[in-house]
Amino acid sequence: MSDNIEPKEKKNKKILSLPVLPLRDVVVYPRMIMPIFVGREKSIEAVQYANDKGLQIALIMQKDPEIENPTAKDMYKVGTLGNILQMLRLPDGTVKILVEGIERIKVKDITDKKTFFLAEIENYPQKKGKETDMESWARAVISQFEEYVKLNKKFSPDVLHSVKQISEYDKLA
Repeated sequence: MSDNIEPKEKKNKKILSLPVLPLRDVVVYPRMIMPIFVGREKSIEAVQYANDKGLQIALIMQKDPEIENPTAKDMYKVGTLGNILQMLRLPDGTVKILVEGIERIKVKDITDKKTFFLAEIENYPQKKGKETDMESWARAVISQFEEYVKLNKKFSPDVLHSVKQISEYDKLA
């Protein structure tokens, strides 16, 4: 496979070609750091390729998590650009990675390269809502989270305090 994955400029948008990690039961949001267990051969190849080449990876949710071997049409057109922070091969052949979500991306095209999927992606700018609407939604989310923390003893009150300090709506989400 060609290592030509240089960014292309198209109408002031940067288009990248990156390996794809199809996700089944989890969504990785921007600013989120999450461990993911990777077991499918194509997914392992994508992660290995990205890690070896020092590339980011396109984290794209599958429409149906029951599909064992997804195709391009089985994945959504919006995902998250991710950095692989750590990669660990496990004795059973699976791989555990620690990924960091960077930003939301729009999937222009997904190509099956036989060993893994390659996606042409571009940034997906965040839409700005009315400040008053965003503020009321943020208050509602924090209030619901506060109730959740009260019911779930696994959370420390410090977590709630930290959440209440978040002033950026996208980070709160």
